[in-house]
Amino acid sequence: MTLPETDTLFDDFPVDIFGQIPSLNIYTQICLCYSIDSDTDEESIISTLKDGLQRLKEKFPWTAGQVVNESGVFRIRPLEGVSQLLVKDLRNDSAAPTAPTMESLRESEFPIHMLDESLIAPRRTLPGHPDEASLTERPVFMVQANFISGGLLLTFIGQHNAMDMIGQERIVSLFSKACHNETFSSDELNIGNLHRSGNIQLIDAPLETLPYNSLSTSTRLTSETASKDTSWGDESTNNKDSKDGPTSCSWALIKFSANALANLKAIANNDKTTEFISTDDVLTAFTWQGIIRARLNNRLETSRTVKLARAIDVREYVGLPAKYPGIVQNMSIHSLTLQEISDEPLGVVASNLRAVLDPKTSHLGYDTRAIATVLTRAPDKFVSFASSLDLKTDIMLSSWAKVNFFNLDFNLGLGKPESIRRPQFTPVESLIYFLPKSPEGDIVICLCLADADLEKLQSDPLFAKYGHYIGKRG
Repeated sequence: MTLPETDTLFDDFPVDIFGQIPSLNIYTQICLCYSIDSDTDEESIISTLKDGLQRLKEKFPWTAGQVVNESGVFRIRPLEGVSQLLVKDLRNDSAAPTAPTMESLRESEFPIHMLDESLIAPRRTLPGHPDEASLTERPVFMVQANFISGGLLLTFIGQHNAMDMIGQERIVSLFSKACHNETFSSDELNIGNLHRSGNIQLIDAPLETLPYNSLSTSTRLTSETASKDTSWGDESTNNKDSKDGPTSCSWALIKFSANALANLKAIANNDKTTEFISTDDVLTAFTWQGIIRARLNNRLETSRTVKLARAIDVREYVGLPAKYPGIVQNMSIHSLTLQEISDEPLGVVASNLRAVLDPKTSHLGYDTRAIATVLTRAPDKFVSFASSLDLKTDIMLSSWAKVNFFNLDFNLGLGKPESIRRPQFTPVESLIYFLPKSPEGDIVICLCLADADLEKLQSDPLFAKYGHYIGKRG
């Protein structure tokens, strides 16, 4: 890896090949919640954040840039006149009557409906909302500091053409180091500024011989089309309406304690068919089974085949560093009948998920290179790897459980975050996130389901035995 000169970095800095998909013109948000007291020096907090962003910009200039489309190629270019830091004081703000207090958040366990993106994030997840009509630039990385009574809500957004959540964690971690005025290592500088083209070895073979040689055309996603079309991860797929019309959906949070996760894994280990299954495999399988039980009770036939699309960090499969900050993501798609999912032991379903990741059996490296090859040769990047998904029945899941935000303090004098949440955004049926694992070992899942399915899931005794509901969007 060769470190480019930072003063010429923007001369030729395209995003990764997976970031060339136009439907990734969205933002990924994460909010870290800190407690403050009456003696907190808020001006010092703002100054520390500003100085940290300046140091980050000096060493990693692309993080202060913007994503632009130049003749069909997405690149990162300099951005002037747009601050990377927004500061909001939501205390006694008549324009923000719904702003929470830290006490009310803590008492209700930081529910998603109290942390809406319109209030606490510098950009909405999906483009096209009327209140952002004048925001034509697409900054790579931004921070919004929201002061509430008794707390600070620090929201980070990453432009998805430029980075996935693994990449976003890397940038936020480097930002925290910059706030501490610590020196960046040569590895951090080299990997952080690694040129984005040619990082994945393409396959020298006729296109028709490759998997994924015919990727379906996707639909550009905006906040207006979100009820019908869903773009997420590195995918775009059609959320088909039922014959009865669009479905009313809601976001909800469900907490699985460390003890509950250990008990579920112990149960799954009794029936596993692979040498190893992870806690993430088990929780994914348990969530899938619970949702399927809810949908079986509501409307689906047991013989129907359904799919789970699971986002996978494939850096290790294509030879990229674990801390590479771009977007290097694939999806594993699993198909089972409703009867199989509901009847198979938890360990069998978890093993089905693990087999795709096991280096002994996995084709992820080759498949990812094949997709990169197809995308490189495709004149039109409006493609979808998950066009076959029907989000009335299938689900899409991204686990952020391993991203390490809980150890970040940004030199603000506030200690570590008390809670971490993904802000609420436009409902997208069947979309699920696992939020970062807490220091106590708990994992909160953030999911969006049709209201009828969510009601059934909440009343499912097996799901309720292990998962604690924090709340749902009303």
